[in-house]
Parts: sequence; structure tokens; C-alpha cells
Amino acid sequence: MLDSSGQYYFSVSVFFINLIPKVLEKMSGTTSMNLFHKASGWPKMSAGMAGFVNPIMWLEESDLAPDEGELLYYSSLMEIVLPYHSQ
Repeated sequence: MLDSSGQYYFSVSVFFINLIPKVLEKMSGTTSMNLFHKASGWPKMSAGMAGFVNPIMWLEESDLAPDEGELLYYSSLMEIVLPYHSQ
């Protein structure tokens, strides 16, 4: 039997994998973001010629966005894993 919490964890990870480098770029510039990717091995998410895609759009387009009834659980999970992804 499939456990939906696995999809939630993956979805939250996709969100942060996309968001954190963009926050770094906004705060410190593109060079800093590129150095972060190089030093950390953090994956670069690209939409090809479309360039930057909002983290929420990644979730919606990949069918990983939570349904309305799942938002409470999903937001709680985001708060729980934020320290991990921030470190």
C-alpha cells in the first residue's frame, strides 16, 4: 500500500531545492548562487529556455502540489523540514 507522506516529503524537498538557491541569488547575486551549486552539489532546476520557474509552479506542473484538504498537513511538514533544508 502506498503512503501519501512519501509524496509529501518529496514535494516539500522539490519546493526547497528550487527556492533556496533563488533566495541566495536574490540576496547575494547570480555568482553566489552558482558558487553555492558548485560547492554543495545542490541540483540546479531549470525549465530550459523558460528560465526560472516559481517553486509553486514546479509543484503544480509536476502534479506534486497538495490538494486543498492536504494543506494543513503539508504546511506543518514544511515547517518541520525547513531547518534541515536551511542548513
